[in-house]
Amino acid sequence: MEKPENETYIESLPPGVEANTVHTPKTNLRNVMYILMIGTGMLAGGAANGVIATTLAQPTFVAHMSLDGPNALSLMGGTNGTFYAGGFFGVFFGAWSCDFFGRRRAMWLTGLFNIISSVLCASSVNIAMFIAVRYVSRPPRPSRFPSDILSL
Repeated sequence: MEKPENETYIESLPPGVEANTVHTPKTNLRNVMYILMIGTGMLAGGAANGVIATTLAQPTFVAHMSLDGPNALSLMGGTNGTFYAGGFFGVFFGAWSCDFFGRRRAMWLTGLFNIISSVLCASSVNIAMFIAVRYVSRPPRPSRFPSDILSL
């Protein structure tokens, strides 16, 4: 087999693949918007995870939630534990909801669920309510941030 003068000849290529074939990624505005929305959702999830450390250190939060008793450290640990447990079980909910409702309906439903759970978490009146709502506010969903819904 002769080696073409203007092409690079490589013997290790699979059959049917030409040596001068160059793959160019197809980037368009829609793909860039998806990447930005997913990044925004991940940023929001990380913010919810990171803000709890400073929240638990606020004297007004400790006083309001009565976290100055003998079981305060257990309750503070519970806020983190239930957050991660919600994330574990939320993976299964996210997959099921996309299969059951379809991707777009699941994004709308879980986006609405995210807004409601965020409002309930912010308006918790005691530590039990805060821990329970923090559990259901964490699960990864098809829409992790309400702005994902606006991108549809």
